[in-house]
Amino acid sequence: FAAGIDTEIMLIAHGEKEKFREYYHTEEERFHLLPPGINRTRLDTKPAVSGMRAQLRHSLGIREDQHVVLLVGSRFKTKGLDRALRAVAALPTGVRDMTRLVVVGDDRQAPYLRLARRLGISNQLVFAGAREDIAACYRMADMLLHPPYSENTGTVLIEAMYCGLPVLTTANCGFEFHVRKAGAGMVCPQPFSQQ
Repeated sequence: FAAGIDTEIMLIAHGEKEKFREYYHTEEERFHLLPPGINRTRLDTKPAVSGMRAQLRHSLGIREDQHVVLLVGSRFKTKGLDRALRAVAALPTGVRDMTRLVVVGDDRQAPYLRLARRLGISNQLVFAGAREDIAACYRMADMLLHPPYSENTGTVLIEAMYCGLPVLTTANCGFEFHVRKAGAGMVCPQPFSQQ
C-alpha cells in the first residue's frame, strides 16, 4: 500500500480506501472500487408465490396488519441488537404495539430477552433463528434495521435492497454508501446517537 508502489488495489468496502490512504499515503488512482457481490440464487426465489408473506408471518406469530422490522445477522452484540431494541422501545405507543422486531440469526438470546423485558417490549421481539429462507424473510418485512457497532461491508444491506426492502443503517457500515446512492433508506450519521 505504500506510496510509489505499482500494485493495484481492489476494494469492496469503499470506506476502507480512506484508511489506507491516511496510513500509507496510497495514491488515489491505485484503488479500484468493486461492486458488492451477493448470492442471487439465495434471493431469487419466486417472490410472487401467493401467500408467501402471510405464511411466514403466520409461522412467526405475526399478523398481516403488524409492522415487521427485520434485523439479520449473527453476533448480536456486534450487529447492534441492543440498539434495535431501544429503537423499538422508543416508538410511539400505538406504533410500538403494532411493531415486531424479527431477528434472523443465531447467537445467545438471553441478554436481549432480558433487555426487552426491561424496556417493556418482550411482546415485540421475535427470534426466528438461523434460516435458509432469507429471501422470504426480506419479503415479509417492512424494513431492515441494521445498526452495527462495527461492519466492514454489510451484505445484508445489498440483499435487502435487492429484495425491495427499505433500509435504516448506520454510517459505520461499509455498504451504507449504496443505500444512500440508491435512495433505498436512511443512514444514521457517526458518531452514533440512539436518539
